[in-house]
Amino acid sequence: MMVWKPWTRIAAFAIAGAALAGCSNTMNGASKDANDNAAVVNSAAQDTAASAKQTADEAAASAKQTTREAGAQVSAATDDAAGKVVTAADQASTAVKKVPKEVDAALLVTPQVKTAIVRDVLLNDVRNKINVDTAEGLVHLKGHVVNQRMKDRASEVAADALRKDYAAYAISNELTVSPDKD
Repeated sequence: MMVWKPWTRIAAFAIAGAALAGCSNTMNGASKDANDNAAVVNSAAQDTAASAKQTADEAAASAKQTTREAGAQVSAATDDAAGKVVTAADQASTAVKKVPKEVDAALLVTPQVKTAIVRDVLLNDVRNKINVDTAEGLVHLKGHVVNQRMKDRASEVAADALRKDYAAYAISNELTVSPDKD
């Protein structure tokens, strides 16, 4: 058996104390390292978050600008389309206003002139072929008659037919003289 001398006991306690003191330093060092690492990670996270926020802000600003530009294009296209609709409506309105006049001409003026020509004893000859068309305030006499006297007579009869109710209409005598026609 071994006998412990007092000084060996003191030395053993000193060594054990030093070992425990070393562990304490190691734990304090590890704790300090962990705190330092946590600070680095926290700083990196803050930097990443700031960078992500800046990127998000830039993306949002870009999206706002793109939306503004798209809105301006839509607005311009809408204005253009509205202008075309207004133009088309004006054209339609003008056309509709003309329709009654054209209908009036087709339904009233043309038959009135044609009836007057058929009733005329000189013009009502099977050798004369007289067609009557009315458009835009003008009565067109087309076809053929047997002589110049009949051509002139057709203009006179048409003018008499128009005199009372349709004096504003003009006559365009486009009849040809063809004595040989049946």
